[in-house]
Amino acid sequence: MGGLVPGAVAEMLVGVRRDPQVGPILVIGTGGVLVELAGDRAVLIAPAARGEIEAALATLRIAALIAGYRGRPAGDRAGAVAGTVDRLLAEAPDPGALRVAREDYLRRVDGLVYGDNPDQGIVRGGDFLHPEMGFALTFPAGWEVQNSADAVVAREPGRDRYMLLQLAEDTGRGLPQIADTEMADAGFRQLQGGMTEINGLEAYLGSWAQDVRGIGPTVARIAWIRSGTLVYLFGAFVPMDEFDLVERAIHGSLRSFRTLSAAEADAIRPNRVALHTVREGENWQGIAQRVGGEIVTAPTLAIMNGYAANEQPLPGDLIKVVLPG
Repeated sequence: MGGLVPGAVAEMLVGVRRDPQVGPILVIGTGGVLVELAGDRAVLIAPAARGEIEAALATLRIAALIAGYRGRPAGDRAGAVAGTVDRLLAEAPDPGALRVAREDYLRRVDGLVYGDNPDQGIVRGGDFLHPEMGFALTFPAGWEVQNSADAVVAREPGRDRYMLLQLAEDTGRGLPQIADTEMADAGFRQLQGGMTEINGLEAYLGSWAQDVRGIGPTVARIAWIRSGTLVYLFGAFVPMDEFDLVERAIHGSLRSFRTLSAAEADAIRPNRVALHTVREGENWQGIAQRVGGEIVTAPTLAIMNGYAANEQPLPGDLIKVVLPG
């Protein structure tokens, strides 16, 4: 971003360029010395509204750091990116080469995938579905879910309560041995554990504890689940003195892991951007409900289209909406 900023919470890569196929694009991701190593980035069609930038930033592994990791100050995520994009456009030798007419831009985004792609798994509220790998699960109600290339992480808002799903290293040994090795390497001591079945799948379910820096004594309730040729680590990490408050919800979530039938997997489609011409009497709330099934809220829909959250569209306006998969 052209140097460090006083009070910065993270280094980010922000770039704008013209793609020969789709026109101007915005690239954001982890910056600094990790830019090549991390490979943590997202690409947006430019110009991108604040809501689109927020959604893209949430998919990055650096998102937790920007949001205020372990008590650190949070950054103005979308504001910082938008300001940098404006500066890059202003400093470009030929700013016109990086801009397109709004209608031309809208035609290009029509049909693009919005949010997660089924190839990497899809978040639907508290549900996570992976048609390619053939499984689904449900996180506790109200928890925020982020899907990345390496893991799926859910967090109860405002709390140090997390759930994690990732592939475990299958060493060819039994599930208890895989669990023991991974947790010992992470510094956890086992409290209890045993073999079980989760929706017909072989699993090892156990509890571990560790004094986690910045959080304190922490309980990990984790299931190692074998599905086909893969082993999944699916578990929760919660402060010890709060575990009883969420144990039932976590137990239900761990027990929700299941395989998808071929028909279920084939029926999963990504949400997509579509174009909508505003009709007389329509407002953001009605469009979000009737056209988009409230995949995005009315304020987000307004921001996606470059309007203020309290500014209504006019009849005849061509706008972006999100249609369910």
